[in-house]
Amino acid sequence: MRTRTWPDDPHIRKLLRLADPYMRCALLLAADAGCRLGEALSFRIDGLPGARHTHVDDTALTRLRIWAPKTRTWRTVPITRRLARAIRALPNPHLSPPLYPRYVQRRLNELAAAARLPKTSPHRWRHSFATRLAAAQVPTYIISALLGHKSLATTMIYLHTGPDQFELARAALDRLAGSITSHLTTRAERSLQRQIDALSAHVEQTRRALAALAPPRPRGRITRRSER
Repeated sequence: MRTRTWPDDPHIRKLLRLADPYMRCALLLAADAGCRLGEALSFRIDGLPGARHTHVDDTALTRLRIWAPKTRTWRTVPITRRLARAIRALPNPHLSPPLYPRYVQRRLNELAAAARLPKTSPHRWRHSFATRLAAAQVPTYIISALLGHKSLATTMIYLHTGPDQFELARAALDRLAGSITSHLTTRAERSLQRQIDALSAHVEQTRRALAALAPPRPRGRITRRSER
């Protein structure tokens, strides 16, 4: 995973509050559905028969069907609650018009400046989609499928690290180090106890051997020469 600037959840929420309904829907198609800009701008609520464009796949607004011109393939992703709200709030059933690629990029930078946030791009919001899923411990192969990638190596380019990920890594390492220390301490204690037991057995064996070699004590009374 790489460390670069990418829109995290507070960043996303701040910009969405400033966006109009069209921009809000387009940005959420990238941030919550992983759409490329072209895929997002081809969105229509109602899928036209035989047409290849992004559209809602069911009346309950739970699935999004995305056509990827880059790979000429379809993929299906879940629709988040806030994306469903943004879709319902659209004045028209499509995004283009009024949105076009250059306008989206320019307007996104204007929103970032108004929110006093770093400049960003629609594609960085697609990176945010992947990174936030990885932070939620979604397996990489699932993220790859949702992004429409054919290679996990490509998906790895989209995964970035931030303060939250570093903190999770530090906590995991602390837990690992603690378990290793505990294991080593227990192992050392068992080894020491075995040595003590072996030494005690050796001492007892030596005592018995010496007792067997010692001459027997006489039973009668020993008289001194002076008493003879």
